[in-house]
Parts: sequence; structure tokens; C-alpha cells
Amino acid sequence: MFKSEKEVMKYITNRETMVMWLRFFDWFSHKFSRFIDRTEALNEDESERESDYKASVFDIDVDRDLDEFLKKADPDNYNENKQAIKEVKTSESVRPLIRLYTQEIEFYKILNEQLALTITSDYTKKDPNGTLALCDRFVQEFDIRQDELSKIAYTKISYRGVTMKEEDLQKYKDICQNNKYGVIATKTFSASSKSREVALSFIDQNCNGKGILFVFEVPHVCSTICAAYLYSDYSNEKEVLILSGNLFRVEEVIDNKDDNVTGIQVEHLMLTISFFQKA
Repeated sequence: MFKSEKEVMKYITNRETMVMWLRFFDWFSHKFSRFIDRTEALNEDESERESDYKASVFDIDVDRDLDEFLKKADPDNYNENKQAIKEVKTSESVRPLIRLYTQEIEFYKILNEQLALTITSDYTKKDPNGTLALCDRFVQEFDIRQDELSKIAYTKISYRGVTMKEEDLQKYKDICQNNKYGVIATKTFSASSKSREVALSFIDQNCNGKGILFVFEVPHVCSTICAAYLYSDYSNEKEVLILSGNLFRVEEVIDNKDDNVTGIQVEHLMLTISFFQKA
């Protein structure tokens, strides 16, 4: 949770810089691959050996770290998950990744666990499978395909039902009660829904903690909040996918006695920076 505008601008500058160079490298490596691919020597018949470095090494379907992540994180579904990754390359679309994430398998849980670990200082003790950071390439594909995601961008309101510890809830209350500066960034992929009822059904009332209903207000079109239900096999859940790295301003905390949940209303912040402004 950010406590000042300075912290937010530092965060958004670092993130947009990373995305800019990521997209540039993807474009450059494919546009000029014939200049990048490298061979060390010739075979005995003077034909070229297979390249010891190829521009395509960054492609998602051959990324070694991601492949290792698939093997370690969800070995029972490795073949199916790997096939979805390959389809990204053949279809030139992020659709297979959205379908993979929204399926009812362990993949999405493990992915988010690893994304959450990347921002903790004690990750070495919490990453027994050694999968930390191996999933980066999965996330980067969404950054690379921003143009496609913009076409299924979602605006208006979505809901997310979770269970939260009382001490964590108090942080949100303090912001509203004391008129503090409060901006949060999504650490993981967050599944929300157009339907309030669907979101409420995901709150585990038997779990220790307080039932929370996040109300996301999305007033502007952006490529990082998309209508996943258009691609998902479970369109009845009306899922809206909020990618990691989105910024939201905490607006209000409301106790709803009818549903026995606490509502946290947040508004999406559309902040951009320019790297090419004139002095």
C-alpha cells in the first residue's frame, strides 16, 4: 500500500519502463532475427550448425524458466498446460493464457502464490518448490500483447469476494477514517466478476477472517483489466481479470449487515508517464 504520490510515481515509472523495453525487445528480436541468430561454426560438410543463440529463445513456448515452472508447479497437468502455452505462439493471441488461468485447475492458485512471493523479503523460506520468478514469462506475455487486450478491456464495476484478517481490514479503515493517502497495487492476477452475487459466492464464511467484497470502479479503458468471460470456458462466472500491477485508490469501507460482509470500494487509477517529453 503506497503512502504518498511520490511512491506511486516511482512505482509507475519503473513498471512502464520495464514494459516499454519488454515490448521493444520482443519486436526487435523478431523483426531482425536474421541478424541476431548466431552460429559458431560449420559442420564437416560445411553446412551451418544449429544456432547456439536464436532470437526466438525469448518466445513463450520455448522459455526454459516457464517450462520448469509448469513441471514443478502443476506436474499432473503439465501436458495440458504446455499445450496451452504452445497455442499462444501458433494463434498469436493471449486467448489460450486467459483460458488456462480461468480453468478449474491448480495452475492459477500456484501462479498467484509465486507472484505474491516476489514482493516478500523472506521468499527463500516460502518457496520450497523453487518456482519463484520462473513464472515471469507468463506475466510478460500479457504486457507484450497489450494491443489485443485493449480490445477486450472492461470498464464500469466489478466485484471480488475474499476473506481478510481483521488487522489487514483495519488498514483500509484507517485510510478512510483519517483521510490518509491510500493507493494499492495488485500483486497478483485478481479474478473479479461483473456479478455481485457470483463474487459473494466465493467468500468462504467458514474460513478464519472477515468476509470482504471488493468493489472495483474502472472508469477508463485500459489493457490491464479485461473481460476474461469473452475467452473463458466458464462465461457464466462473468469473470473480469485484473492483471498484476494495477493501481487503485481506496475510496470507502462499508459494513453490509445484510450480506454479513464488509465492502471496500476502490477506484482504478490510470496513470501514465512520457519518456519523450521536451525539456
